Amino acid sequence: MLEFDWIENLTDWERVDSMTDEEVEQNALDDPDNPPLTDEQLQQFEPVHSIEDWLHSKGVIKTKQ
Repeated sequence: MLEFDWIENLTDWERVDSMTDEEVEQNALDDPDNPPLTDEQLQQFEPVHSIEDWLHSKGVIKTKQ
């Protein structure tokens, strides 16, 4: 299993937990760096059952842990 403990979590979970679903959705829609995906884009997604397998298939990691 890959470990990502070294990534600093900067999420303000208290703020997120206090937001309504509508506020969360509106914040997402207002983010110019991350526009919503189209239905066509969403249809291209494939399930990933193991991030390690996916990284290996893309050549990001050479051997499975």
